[in-house]
Amino acid sequence: MIVEFGSLLTPYDIGQNQTPMLVLDTFEEVQYRSRVFVKALFDFLEELQHIAPRLRTVILGRAPVRLEDYQTYELELSRWDPEIARNFLQAHGVTEPAQADRIARQFKYIPLSLKLAADVIRAEGVQGLSDIETRRYWVREVEDNLIQGQLYSRILNRIHDPEVQKLANPGLVLRRVTPELIQHVLAGPCNVRVPNAETAQHLFLELSREVSLVDNT
Repeated sequence: MIVEFGSLLTPYDIGQNQTPMLVLDTFEEVQYRSRVFVKALFDFLEELQHIAPRLRTVILGRAPVRLEDYQTYELELSRWDPEIARNFLQAHGVTEPAQADRIARQFKYIPLSLKLAADVIRAEGVQGLSDIETRRYWVREVEDNLIQGQLYSRILNRIHDPEVQKLANPGLVLRRVTPELIQHVLAGPCNVRVPNAETAQHLFLELSREVSLVDNT
C-alpha cells in the first residue's frame, strides 16, 4: 500500500522545483483513537518520506503531537496575514480588494471573526456585511470573548461521548479533573449519572481522550 501511494508522488519528486505536500486535517480524531494509531501513522509517513524525499507533510489539529521517536515543528495559527485575509474574503463575495482589506482590519485578521463575517456574506450578500459595518456595536460583539465562546461551542459539539459532553460543560471550569471529582462533585451539576467508581473511571478515561479539550500529561 505504501509503495502504491508513494508511486503517485514520485513524478512530482523527480522535478527539482516540485515539492508535493500532504495535508492531514482534523488530526485530533487520530489522537482520540489512541497513541498507537498516531505512532502507526507516523511510521507510515516515515516510509512514505523514503519513497518521496521531497514530500512535506502538514498536520492540522487542535492539540500538539508528542512522540518520542518523531520530532515535529509546531506552528500556532492565531491571525492571518493581510493578503490571506483579503483572499479569503474575496473568495466569499467581497469583490473589491479595498473593501476586503478594510473588513479584514476591522476584524483584526482573526480567522474565526472573518469566518463569521463570511457567513453573513453568504446569507445576506455584501449588503448584509455593509450593514454590519455601519452597526459598530456588532463588531464589538464579535470580539475575543465571543470568538472564544463560539470556538468552545464548536469543540464541545465534536466530543464523541454524550455523557462526556455534559461533563465538559460546565465541568471544565475545574483546572484539574479526577475520577473522584467526576463522581462526587461534577455528576450532579453536569446531570451525569455516576453510580460508582468504575463509571467515574470510565468517564475520566473518555474525557482524557478528547485531546482538543484536555491535557492528560
